[in-house]
Amino acid sequence: MTASVTTSVIVSGRRSTTWRVSGTYMVLELGGMVGALRLADRYHLGAAATATSLLPTMAPLFLSWVTFRVSAQRAAEQLLVETAEQLA
Repeated sequence: MTASVTTSVIVSGRRSTTWRVSGTYMVLELGGMVGALRLADRYHLGAAATATSLLPTMAPLFLSWVTFRVSAQRAAEQLLVETAEQLA
């Protein structure tokens, strides 16, 4: 993780709302995947087939994560510009 990404998610000493939303999304998505695999195991469904059916969700998961990161960076940059304008 680079310094620019690290500083972009910290706003006023705490994590931004975008960071919390992206973290919640990741937990829900990964929790759903784990839940699907546990149900497949519990009811003796094919774990390999279930895992294979979950693979197409990985690309949207990655794209959503990148979108959240970029929006956090833009929010931090916008905050910096607004602060500079107020000080000028």
